[in-house]
Amino acid sequence: MLIAKLQPIAAINFERVVRDMLDSSGERRRDEESFQLSKKELIELLGGFEGIKRLERNALILTHLAYLLQQEFHLTENISEQQFLDFRSLWWHVDRLRTSTTDRLEDSFDMYGRNIVIEYCRMVRQPSLAPFAVSQQ
Repeated sequence: MLIAKLQPIAAINFERVVRDMLDSSGERRRDEESFQLSKKELIELLGGFEGIKRLERNALILTHLAYLLQQEFHLTENISEQQFLDFRSLWWHVDRLRTSTTDRLEDSFDMYGRNIVIEYCRMVRQPSLAPFAVSQQ
């Protein structure tokens, strides 16, 4: 079963990172207290590169799930296309992080890791997929 392939994400840590960057409506925060997590805290809370790979794998599974839901229930709104576009953007950031040099990994993680989280959040805002997106670890 596709849902069983989703890998657990430390929801509390993930939520802390999200709250640092996004407001309750999912938009980027622009207040003085946003983006306060240090690069090291960000890496630790996301579980390092393994945590990023877990988000990437889950995002791919959610994209497949969106497609299957759309096909099964003949949904008129094109959920799977938007999921694919969001996944492609997430993958692009993961790929940039993957190709970063070791000496610049912290800076790259700060920039690309944050964008990966934002894209993942965008993906799971789909009402049909939200229950599957983040699980307790």
